[in-house]
Amino acid sequence: MSYTCFDSIINYGLEFVFTANVYPATPQSAYPSTVAYLPNLSEPTSFQLRSHEKLPPKSPDMVRCVCVSDTHGLHRRLCLPTRGCDVLLHAGDIAALGSLFSDSDLVTKYKDFDSWLAMDVPCERKIVIAGNHDGYLEKIGRERVQQELFPHATYLECESITIAGLCFYGCPRSVSNGLFSINRAFQTYPYALPPSIPDRVDVFLSHQTFPNDALRQFLRSRGDVQIFVGGHLHGNYGAKKVEELQCTVVTACSMDIHNRLSNPPIVFDIQARGPL
Repeated sequence: MSYTCFDSIINYGLEFVFTANVYPATPQSAYPSTVAYLPNLSEPTSFQLRSHEKLPPKSPDMVRCVCVSDTHGLHRRLCLPTRGCDVLLHAGDIAALGSLFSDSDLVTKYKDFDSWLAMDVPCERKIVIAGNHDGYLEKIGRERVQQELFPHATYLECESITIAGLCFYGCPRSVSNGLFSINRAFQTYPYALPPSIPDRVDVFLSHQTFPNDALRQFLRSRGDVQIFVGGHLHGNYGAKKVEELQCTVVTACSMDIHNRLSNPPIVFDIQARGPL
């Protein structure tokens, strides 16, 4: 995994690319109908690119998760596997430049996202967190987001949900990736983890990803988190088992550093602790 952060000047330029809505008219994945598959969470391997048709069958005692992030309004252009997946994990930045749109425009965009989750995402469960572009979600609060905008998903804001006996914890916090960024929802500096994290977490879903000293310290001290899924830093897309953390680290940004929707979803299987 490449741990290269955005340069603030580059980030300033990206903001204006988003503002101008300069998006290609067709899906831009370099690997259409392809996923990045993690074959074994217990071994220090990186992902394998596989077509949807060549994903191995899921064992009945496993939970298959599909990870995406930083879709920035282009969720309908994603190419997700159509069968065998149980949980969608979205690590934030559902909107693009949310601070520049009216509330009514953002409500329309978020309701379209929820409609996509309900109609086009072939996973029984969907877990969603916000990112720094999702200021409207921070503004109206967790309960209203869940009830009014995302009835077809589980929206987590520094809280957890149990699925198949596995604890999924979601945290939208991040730190700014550029001095000129105008999108600062859920951001703290220095980065601080909330105090309410459960004693056992199997999957940690976070908008902030690595490198981050607070996250590294947290995971090193715990030893219970099997997989960490983040977003935020488009250039850090990838997955890797980090031995010192006893954890697989995934950065699932769907957009690359040039704001092209080019990164395939990342898929992993995790041992269930109970019935799905």
